[in-house]
Parts: sequence; structure tokens; C-alpha cells
Amino acid sequence: MLKKILILLALALPIWVVVTLPASLVLSDEASGLRFDQVQGTVWSGQGRLVLPAQSPIPIQWRWSGGTAWHWSLASEGLVLQGQWRVTDRKRLENITGRVDIQTLDVASWLVVIWPKGQMSVDVAFVEWSDELPRQLLAEGELVWQDAALEGLVNESLGDISVFLSPSEEAFGQTQAVISSNAEGAVRISGKITSDGDRYRANLSLDPEPGRDRLLRYLAPLGYVQDGAIKIERSGQLGVFQ
Repeated sequence: MLKKILILLALALPIWVVVTLPASLVLSDEASGLRFDQVQGTVWSGQGRLVLPAQSPIPIQWRWSGGTAWHWSLASEGLVLQGQWRVTDRKRLENITGRVDIQTLDVASWLVVIWPKGQMSVDVAFVEWSDELPRQLLAEGELVWQDAALEGLVNESLGDISVFLSPSEEAFGQTQAVISSNAEGAVRISGKITSDGDRYRANLSLDPEPGRDRLLRYLAPLGYVQDGAIKIERSGQLGVFQ
């Protein structure tokens, strides 16, 4: 009888270790490429906070979905996202959906005296990254800035704006975001942004609708006037995976 008990204990011990494995061991910076703090629970079900540069930590929860897949969700004021993550590919997120209030993004730092309004709906098939040199950020999917508007020095509707994400064919390891207006608004926006998660480069065009030429005066500080439109060229540091 004692021998049977010892055998059962020997078999149960590794199972118990796996079931109670602390999440902090798997969610280390080295393993994921992202920073987490206040991690609680196990690898099968738990919670913590995702720490991004120059942002308030975002609460995150996760649970095992079966096989090698985990379901995760982020939720804070102005942001709700969910998706999947696989232990076999720790630097890739899949099936990402949700919404983001545009005010929580860094767009306002470009506009200075103009504030963006509206919500960004998210439907992204995958985001994949490498925080090693050369840095890489690959993504595919669609974002839609719904009920887009500008307030402040300019108070105008922009309609809806689509952002199509895909791996860049011109810049290895970078994602390009092709931007276009898809509903009537006082200003049509088009252009492209490329990024590797560390740095970004943006080339955008703001085209006022016919008869609204006075908008050029208000929008001119954002860039320069060319062919009746405002051209915006920006580049800078994101540092998402630093």
C-alpha cells in the first residue's frame, strides 16, 4: 500500500507543479518581449498589468483556451481589446478585436491645438514582432476611425477613416498602414505610415472639400500646403518593445 501511495505521489507531483506554475515565470520580459508587472495567478488563468512606454499600465487578463492557445483581454478607460496568444510563438498575437478611444492614442501630440475625437474599431488578424536587431513589426488587418472629428482651433467632421495594415513590401520587417477616408467629411485624409515598432515615418495628405479652402489656414501649422492640400511628414520614436 505504501508503495502505491508513493507511486501516486510521484506521478501527481509534476502535474501539480504544471497546474500551479506561476505566470510570472512565463511572462518575463525575456520570454515575451513585453513588460508586465503585478502579475498574479498561474499560466492557465491570471491577471497583471502591461507596461508600455509613456503610457499608464493597462490591466490584462488571460486564460487557457486549449492546446497551445491562450485568450487574453485588455481593458482600461477608453480601451478594450482581446485576442489570442500561443506559447509556441510568444512574440505574436492573433485575432485581435476591440475598440480604442482615439483620445488615448498619441495623435494629439501631432496636432498641438487640435484634438481628435471618435473611436477606433480594431479587427487585426495578427501582430508579430522581434525586439532584437534589426527590429521587426509585422501586422495585417484593419482599423476604422469611426465618427472621426477635429475639435479645438478647427471643429470639423472627418467622416470614417480606414487604416489597412500589412507587411511592407518596400521596407523589410516593417508594417505599413495605408490610410483613406471612406465617408464624407470636411477634410479627406490619405497617406501611409510605416513602422518597425521602434521608429515610425508618416506621409499624409489632408484635402479640404471644395469650397472649404479656409480650412487650409487652420491646418497649415500641421505641415505645408501643396496643390491645395496639407502635406504632413513626420518621423519619430515609438519604442513599443523597449
